[in-house]
Amino acid sequence: MAGSQITGERALLPHQLGRVVAGDGQVDVQVVSQSTGAASASISPPASTTSRPPVAGSGQRRGTGDTNPARSERGQRALTSSRELVLEYYRLIEVNPRSAFELIAGDVLGTTLGEFLGSWTEVSRIEVLDVVERRDGVLAVIRIHLRDGVHLRVQQLLTVTRTVPQRIVDAELVSAQQD
Repeated sequence: MAGSQITGERALLPHQLGRVVAGDGQVDVQVVSQSTGAASASISPPASTTSRPPVAGSGQRRGTGDTNPARSERGQRALTSSRELVLEYYRLIEVNPRSAFELIAGDVLGTTLGEFLGSWTEVSRIEVLDVVERRDGVLAVIRIHLRDGVHLRVQQLLTVTRTVPQRIVDAELVSAQQD
């Protein structure tokens, strides 16, 4: 479905996801159920992948193209599976959103640290329901608990680099619905 693709920062920011579910977003999504405010796009079944990406050699602590303003003082993370990076991203959102922002390529996705932090202040809790590494990315199913009491069940397809520093460089909203 070409017109309903929600990508980039809109697929990662809770205030954008909430607008899509509420029908306030300026995107063309297929409404599945008017009573629940559900929005959905097509999803293919997960492909089981057990292979790991090749491990990059150690060396530089920062890439020359690294323009992300939220870099921390600690050392560079070792190359890990894309699934593990996505799990770490969702874990950090609750405890240290600035560090979570370091795991996304904000400059590529079109978001700033301020916008990212501002959007996540609307969230009281995140539940990671499932994370599956596939050939086309990492499919994450999460439940976002908003401060106003609304719960969103969200499926996102995330693309992670296979180089150090690893970053989430693309995000696509697969589905979002009020839970």
